[in-house]
Amino acid sequence: MDNYEQIDEERVRTWRRESGKGYNAKDYVHFPHGHSIYVNTLAERGVFGFFVLMAVLVVWGVMLIRYRPDAHDFDEEWLFWGSAACSWIVTVAAGTVNTTLHHEHGILAALLLGAWLSRLHGRRAS
Repeated sequence: MDNYEQIDEERVRTWRRESGKGYNAKDYVHFPHGHSIYVNTLAERGVFGFFVLMAVLVVWGVMLIRYRPDAHDFDEEWLFWGSAACSWIVTVAAGTVNTTLHHEHGILAALLLGAWLSRLHGRRAS
């Protein structure tokens, strides 16, 4: 994990020199992470970690579809479901350009998903 931290200017310079190529510092920009939950997970956790992430996101999405509240359900059911659904949408969509499960958003998404899941006990899938 944290493979991006291992690539610094000196390492790139060494790689270029070993391959017989020149090095110009202006050609390179260092980023601390991949700015995509998908790219970052693949780089830091490998193919297995990427498939685990995808499995979690797919199951989360399927659960949201299967257990969507009915029109006659209480507003609280819609509130908890909507919170979990919004967290999923932000995680999946904004995840293409940001690492959405890091820090604050990850904690909030897990909290909202957990709150919604805690209310599913005994509820039938639609």
